[in-house]
Amino acid sequence: MTDGRQIEMKRLRDMAKSGKSAQEMMAALNIADMAALKQALEAAMRREGERVVVPGLTGEPALDARYTDEGIRISPQMLEGTAFRRGDAFKLKVEGDRIVMQKTGGGP
Repeated sequence: MTDGRQIEMKRLRDMAKSGKSAQEMMAALNIADMAALKQALEAAMRREGERVVVPGLTGEPALDARYTDEGIRISPQMLEGTAFRRGDAFKLKVEGDRIVMQKTGGGP
């Protein structure tokens, strides 16, 4: 799988513009994870001066999270298309104004 090596940027742009989902793009272009896809899409769209909404791409749903008295709830939709699954264990790390989750174990 692609791990930061060259991604077919033209094909990636074409797939994004045609409405392909994040999972379809990752499979077709042999991209290892959602972060690599997101980074490649941002670079491709920045070059073209465009912005394309990609179904299943994580990132934006986090804007719906709220810090309440009960804490922060991470909905399954926010983690859709990521490596996280129901029952997984993870560590949280606070980096300035960001919270980073790192998977530490699989679920049942």
